[in-house]
Amino acid sequence: MTIKETFANWQAWRLARMKITAQTADRMDDDYKHFLSGSTFQYRDPSEVTREELWDYCDSLFRTEKLKEHAWKNCKTMLNGIFDYARRSNHTID
Repeated sequence: MTIKETFANWQAWRLARMKITAQTADRMDDDYKHFLSGSTFQYRDPSEVTREELWDYCDSLFRTEKLKEHAWKNCKTMLNGIFDYARRSNHTID
């Protein structure tokens, strides 16, 4: 399973359990497109991503996107959610 697939499953899971609204899901989809779409990172298996690689990816986002605090919080929420969902779904190694 890729990060892209994990994100889609996580979004569907949250919507099905009414943990988020459709508007929040749309915003997260836009954030995904902005931060991950077009990168090779989205095609990686979450279980194969090391902490160091994730740090490097986040550092590159700061350099290229010049993220402000609110955008960084949205990105961090998305990344934490993706990897937490993958871990709970047994798609990563603890």
